[in-house]
Amino acid sequence: MKPLTLFCLGALLCVSALSYAQDQKGVAEGEYAVEVKPSPNNKLRGTNQAYKDVITLKDGKFSTMVNTKYGFDPVAYEVKTDGGKTVVVAELKDEKHGSNKYELEVKGAALEGTMKWGKMGEDGKPKAAEYTLTGAKK
Repeated sequence: MKPLTLFCLGALLCVSALSYAQDQKGVAEGEYAVEVKPSPNNKLRGTNQAYKDVITLKDGKFSTMVNTKYGFDPVAYEVKTDGGKTVVVAELKDEKHGSNKYELEVKGAALEGTMKWGKMGEDGKPKAAEYTLTGAKK
């Protein structure tokens, strides 16, 4: 192949890869009304009640209505695809309230997955709780 042909082919592949990545991120963008349910194994006070939240995926940033109220700033999220699954991964961190790690599978307009919260307690021992989330695009 001629150098110009190889260059054009390479450029086309790069543009295609970038378009694919943007399309994958775009699949998840929007607001999702979710139900957050605690694991039956949660033992800490305040970690055994279900609650409603709104997850926002916008301009490459992940946030939730409840976490924003507690001082967590929006963070960049990652979109992974594996075997036809599209999974959004994000970890919100706050000095006072710890971290919330989300792994959410996007299925069209539906969303489901897990959130793991953790922080160091005042007694110097780690505190943690797990939740499942289900919801749909608003």
